[in-house]
Amino acid sequence: MNSQEKAVTTVDKLIAATKDKAVHHIVVCGRLSNAPPIRLAPAFAIMME
Repeated sequence: MNSQEKAVTTVDKLIAATKDKAVHHIVVCGRLSNAPPIRLAPAFAIMME
């Protein structure tokens, strides 16, 4: 994983990662439930592990 990627395991960490301007790729590890709608900047990507 490089410095622009962030692995997340909770909804709170996912939301925090979307607000981190240094992160451009978010990797979701496991299942997240009850997540609110999330708006991503054009350069962001979310991937499942």
